[in-house]
Formats: sequence, structure tokens, C-alpha cells
Amino acid sequence: FDTLVAVLTVRETLECTAELKCSEKVTRAQKVARVQEVMHELGIEGVADSLVGNPAGGSKFISGGQRKRVNIANSLITKPPILLLDEPTTGLDSATADDVLRLCASLARDDGSRAVAATVHSPSSRAFRLYVDKVLCLGYGGRVLFSGAPGIGRNGPLCMHLDAAGAPSFTEGDSLADHMMSVFGGGVEGNSEERSLHFSKAWNESPIGKTEQDRIADIVRIQSSKRSDDDFAATALLQSAAMGTLAWHPTDKHRNQVVATGFWQGFKTLFYYRSRRSFVDPEYIGARLGDKILYGFIMATLWWGEASRQRRDDQVNNVLGLLWFICVLPGYGASAYIPQLILDRPVFLRESADGCYWSTTYLFAKMVEEFLAILPLSLIFMAFFF
Repeated sequence: FDTLVAVLTVRETLECTAELKCSEKVTRAQKVARVQEVMHELGIEGVADSLVGNPAGGSKFISGGQRKRVNIANSLITKPPILLLDEPTTGLDSATADDVLRLCASLARDDGSRAVAATVHSPSSRAFRLYVDKVLCLGYGGRVLFSGAPGIGRNGPLCMHLDAAGAPSFTEGDSLADHMMSVFGGGVEGNSEERSLHFSKAWNESPIGKTEQDRIADIVRIQSSKRSDDDFAATALLQSAAMGTLAWHPTDKHRNQVVATGFWQGFKTLFYYRSRRSFVDPEYIGARLGDKILYGFIMATLWWGEASRQRRDDQVNNVLGLLWFICVLPGYGASAYIPQLILDRPVFLRESADGCYWSTTYLFAKMVEEFLAILPLSLIFMAFFF
């Protein structure tokens, strides 16, 4: 979830996402306006021109809560009808985590056009009471243990269901979220298969569980009746489900593909927002220039003035040794690329899974970036020796 490019500002991060995830039919002005709208909605306008930074690398320019908001903003750029968040509160203090959950709740409640689902571990009692509309508890093997509005206190649906299932009584003043995790998790005994089977059976046989299952069955039956092999009907159904989203357009040639933009759009975006910043990043350039300086100094101390000496057959091995080092030692400089790929891997996995670009687009962009970065350095190295 927390995968951002450290050398970009918050505004550049969101604009890059807009260029990659929005349909090519959406104009540049519309994308910029959407970025500004999302920043205002999530309260990150004040850090729009601040670098994201990299907490893992020791460089941190925006706070942890702001990073979570930027990650959520990345998902909101295309106006999706459904927003899925994987542990948005992980690594945050309780106050900041509550603030993130409040933001998630407001995104779902403001106009009712967006559903927000998130996996949350150990929410505070205040956040669980104020910001969680419905909760889905899964046990061993993915069995449903409870689904629905938790309510408040002993008279809420969750506590009443747990009491009916034979769970220990809830003590007023305790955290309902902690009580639920203690009952379903089993404490030191762990979430065993027997415990999950017991509570899953209790849920399936309870009145609230049967009502919820009937409701889901009705939804599935209604949606199944709308299925059609007609391409026009399928397109109309898709359009109605994604009404207002910027990732899909009825006249876009990429509308039936998992990637919203074409090869060249993805390449231009990656080069403009990523490669340009890499070329002025001292850490990026230093890793590629350092080996050239080091190897050049070593070889200069060994073969300085070799070309001006008189050519004799017994000196040919000196020249061969120099040529061998020139060809082989710089090749070890390729090790500088490996850390960059490892650092980019989480971002690549997230963006490719989000349909931002094809893998070939990323590969081509990285090849061009590395070629342009190493070309002037290699020319200087060659001119020094030849």
C-alpha cells in the first residue's frame, strides 16, 4: 500500500498517476484539475510541492499520515466507484490512524457514490465506533464469522450475536473491536479451525446471518439476470457501473484492455516524471559515475603513458592487459542498476497491478533511461583512454 517514488513531489506523484491511469480521452487540463480536487478533498494541498521522501532510506519529507493520504489519493484519481485499501493504518500512531479511518469514512459517506473497503488491524475503540459502518470477520479457511453493522455496546448486533453464540460477555467500557478479536482469535489458543467452525456455524444459523445471506443471494440473482452475450448490452452495463470514472471512456480504443493508456503514453509519462528526476539525483548519478572514476584512476596508475612508448613485441601483453581491463571492469558497473530495480519493484508491482502500463513499457522506459544516463559518462571514459 505504501509505495511511492521518493524523488517526486506530492503533486508530481498524483499527476503521474493521472497520466497513467486516466483514459487518453481525458485532457491534460482535466487531469490537473482532478489532481487539485483530490488534494483538496484529502487535505494535502499544504504539502503539494514537498518531496515524498523515503522513510526506509532515512530521507523523510512528509509525515506517515500524509504518505497514507497520498496513497489513497493515488487510488482516487480516476474516481473509482469502489476503493479497496490494504491496511491503511499500519505503522501509524493511534491518533493518525483514527484520522485516516475518519477520512475513509468521509469518502464513503459524503455523496454515497463510493464504497470503501479496508483491512484494518486493531482499530481504536473510538474509530471502530464512529468510522466503521460495516464489518466482515473472516476465520480459518475464509469462513464468515460475522458480517454487518457492529452497533454500539452490549445492545449492538455484534455483541448480541456473540452472546447468542456462547462467547464471553462484553464488559461495558472495553473496546468492542478488541473484544471481537479476542473472541474470534482465541487469545493464546489461536484462531483454530474448530473455533472458526463453531462461530461460522453460529453465524449461518443465526437470524441476522440468514438475513444477510438472503440479501446477498438476491443481489447475485439480480446481477445474473442482467448478464448478456450481447456486446452492446455488456458495454452498457459496464458504463453504468463505472459512470463518472476517468479510467474508462466509451470511445477509447483501450476501453476493453486492462491498461488504460497505450505504449507511448506510458513511456512518455514514465520518462517525463521519473527519468528526468533521476538525471538530477546525485545518488542515482553517483552510483553510475563512481565506478568509472575508480576504474579510470586504477588503470591510469598502471598504464599511464603506455601509448607514447615505442612499440615492441614484448610490450604487446601490456596493451592487451589494458584493453582487457577497459572491456571487463566497467561491466561490473552494471551492479549499480540492480539496487535501483529492487527499490522500484514495489512501485512497479503496484502500478502494473493497477493497470498503469504494460511490463514492456516499463522495461523500455528503464532501458532508455539507463542508456541516456550512462552514454555521456561512457564517452568521457573512452576519451580519457583513447
